[in-house]
Amino acid sequence: MREKYSLEKCTSEQKKAFGCRVVELFQLKWSQIIMAPRHGFGCEKISPQSIKGDSIPPCIDPDITLLAIRFSGKAPMIGYREKDIFHILWFDLNFTL
Repeated sequence: MREKYSLEKCTSEQKKAFGCRVVELFQLKWSQIIMAPRHGFGCEKISPQSIKGDSIPPCIDPDITLLAIRFSGKAPMIGYREKDIFHILWFDLNFTL
């Protein structure tokens, strides 16, 4: 099911928006991202129990805090932070995750 939420499912415009967002986020500190509005440059905490469209990969600790970061309009990339690295697990283009 993970392929349903992969980068390959993004349109060329969404892929371009993703690339631009990564460059923009790279210039910010995590504290700035966390403090920013969730529908802007910020992020939103997602409970792992709220994920319904796919299963959490077994390598992910069940107590991990998932984050949604918008990359194309309100469409989020969802993943988790490990130190200064954001690991993307899903691109939720249709808000079905």
